[in-house]
Amino acid sequence: MELRVVPFTKNDLDDIVKTHIQCFPESFSSELGSGFLKYMYLFSIEDKYSINLLVKDESNKVIGFVDGTCKPNGYNSRLLDKYKYRLIFNAVKKCILKPSLINKLISQKMGKIARFMGISPKIKNKIDYFHHIEGKCSSIKSICVAPQYKGKNIAKLLFNKFEIKSTEVGCEYLILSVKKENIRAVNFYKKMGMDLHWQGINTEGTYSQGYFKKLGEIK
Repeated sequence: MELRVVPFTKNDLDDIVKTHIQCFPESFSSELGSGFLKYMYLFSIEDKYSINLLVKDESNKVIGFVDGTCKPNGYNSRLLDKYKYRLIFNAVKKCILKPSLINKLISQKMGKIARFMGISPKIKNKIDYFHHIEGKCSSIKSICVAPQYKGKNIAKLLFNKFEIKSTEVGCEYLILSVKKENIRAVNFYKKMGMDLHWQGINTEGTYSQGYFKKLGEIK
């Protein structure tokens, strides 16, 4: 199978959103719907700090992607500055159709409060990712591989390409967070050389783990 790795384009938005929902059907962002996800990924295409890559097969079909940034500090603020009202509009539409999503929005808020107050438990000495190594780190927001292509090293290809792009723009470290119960993802990131550095409550109110890696060695 011949594969191509290329940056995101606006023409790929529908395929990116579809792949995201296939990979994370129970995630809060997927529950907020394709309209919400569309603006989330459109921002990734437009933000000058983004690092995003698609894998396409010989028929030009998107079979996986990695999305991240070389400036994680302020990422959410930049996203909201650009598309706050469109994101809110799409989220409210979904909440009207599915009121149970309101409870998840409340959980998100409580997760943020817990982290702010220092209630969220941690291990080791958590690096202040967004300040201690500001300007030197990249962050993976998500890696998605279409279900029928899992187990074919697509995620490894995307991860390695993301590392290369990160070093090309001057990053020295890579960070990410993942839900603790996502054992498959946790094992993958460990295999790719990432070390557990903190754990606690994420913005969805669920337990997450943060991973950290010094860039340079491709697994």
